[in-house]
Amino acid sequence: MLSDLSKNIIHNEATDHVKKVSKDIFEEKTNIETRIKNLRERLQKGELEDPEVIVALIIDQIEYQKQLDYACTSPYFVRCDIKFEESSKIETIYFGRFQFRRDLIYSWVAPAASIRFEKPGHFSYKLPDGGIRKGKLLRRDQFMILDKKILFMSSESIEYSRELIYQEYFSQKKASFILPEIVEQMEKAQDTIIRSHYFGSFLVSGVAGSGKTTLALHRVAYLVQSPETEKLFLPQNITVFVQDDKTKNYFSGLLPELGIYRVNITTFDAWAMKILEIENYKFIRRYGYNELEKDNLEHAKNNALVNIDSSFDIKDINKTLEKVYEKYIPAELKPLLKKQLKNKLLDRFDLTILLKLKYKREKTLFEKVEKFKKQNGKYIKKIEKNPINYSLILVDEAENYLKDQLSLIKTCINSKTNALIYVGDLVQQTSLWTIKNWNDINESFNEDRKVILQKVYRNTRQILEYIKSAGFNIEINSKLKEGKNVIEKVFSKKVDEIKFVKEIINSSKNSTIGILAKTEEYLLDYKKFASENIHVMTINEAQGVEFEKVILVGINKDLYNNEDIKDPIKKERMLVNHDLLYVALTRAINELYVFGDREIKEFI
Repeated sequence: MLSDLSKNIIHNEATDHVKKVSKDIFEEKTNIETRIKNLRERLQKGELEDPEVIVALIIDQIEYQKQLDYACTSPYFVRCDIKFEESSKIETIYFGRFQFRRDLIYSWVAPAASIRFEKPGHFSYKLPDGGIRKGKLLRRDQFMILDKKILFMSSESIEYSRELIYQEYFSQKKASFILPEIVEQMEKAQDTIIRSHYFGSFLVSGVAGSGKTTLALHRVAYLVQSPETEKLFLPQNITVFVQDDKTKNYFSGLLPELGIYRVNITTFDAWAMKILEIENYKFIRRYGYNELEKDNLEHAKNNALVNIDSSFDIKDINKTLEKVYEKYIPAELKPLLKKQLKNKLLDRFDLTILLKLKYKREKTLFEKVEKFKKQNGKYIKKIEKNPINYSLILVDEAENYLKDQLSLIKTCINSKTNALIYVGDLVQQTSLWTIKNWNDINESFNEDRKVILQKVYRNTRQILEYIKSAGFNIEINSKLKEGKNVIEKVFSKKVDEIKFVKEIINSSKNSTIGILAKTEEYLLDYKKFASENIHVMTINEAQGVEFEKVILVGINKDLYNNEDIKDPIKKERMLVNHDLLYVALTRAINELYVFGDREIKEFI
């Protein structure tokens, strides 16, 4: 056991090293800024040939500068003292999110980074050429560093067991952490799978709150940054599909934290409209005057999609869709379809049908790209139409895609990599008629091509116990934080429910609150509460986000029911409602309130 004096000495040495490294990185960042400035000036003066190459170089330097910005404040998270088998000297190396060789800091994607999972003693790891390097790990220190300051440090060596060297108190919220120590806390088994061979499809699945999205993004980061794969996976040739614009903005903040820039993040609807060159229409998630009407219209459209005829042209969108739907939309719904198209609104079925027709006619999907072309001694920008050929595709919340949506996306992958990453859980579906089995799109995943996460980290024990009591199969981690009991109330009048919600809001000063319900219509009375901290949204909109407090309102017999239903539309709706309820309950981090006209247990 280390004495307090020894711990202080280790902590002080580490503090001095962090300051020294941060200073070195800042100097390098300043040099990069000067280099970028000079290149821009020379480019503007016309002193450099081949501007396309110079622009690409400037972009690379800017991205490197951004990495240094992060590394300057949080340079590494592991120190390893190593004696390699072929050497007699002891080396001290560090592993961080980004590489900075000047101070022997290596990226977490480097082959040697696997050492950080080892206990002091003998180790070996595989080299890119297939060779094995061996050695002895003499000491390993783990850190959490933020704003050039050590918040946490532990140490272990061949002479002493793991000891807590220093820990600073920090709040549970940790607002500064966009990616809360994901790389640092990654388990060895997860790291091994993330480093698996690039070729082929890959699945990251798991219960809500298990961190599957962030783990998938680390798989992308590894492929982009690893020396063995970086030439295959250029960021500008990678596309990430997300559910909505809110998630798109969220991912746009996450990816740079991992050193990933210029990746195309899009929703399926925006992507489809771009390929189809549709400009005067808007996307609508569902269309109809009530939920039953929306369900019936989607069921009819899905039947048309499944049985689509490839002989239709798509010059006139409205006429094409009316013709496609002619024998599938019942007479009572045709006026509704006509009004939808007259208002220039398209849903996921419409876009998928149009895209499928285009693919059947042209045998591939095309997209417009900007390129520099030399003409009369000058470089001018030209728009070209090229076949889509992505090196890597990530589909987030894959369980909410139609079979044909995923099939169309698959046609756009480069055959040299065939690298698709699916992120999702088939028991968290929040939309009708979506994929039910991976075999539907000819996908199967070997053990080394999938990660199934069972542990939940974000919710309190009380919240998870309540969710489990509602009939959902989840694993409750024994190390979960404690919290308040879930409050479930039954109201005979909506006005009483609204009054109680107002009391919760008034008693919550700075907490982020999500007021969730199944339908937009039910939430109309709650829109007045919306603010910077209070988010009023449907359960569908809330998928993928979380709040310190969640107030689920409007629970009724239509939201959760396990009756044996024969009607295919009602059966599909009840299956999705079951998953919707699970999604809603798992959005809460600290406190959960469930309000309706009866308790959940009455539906089980």
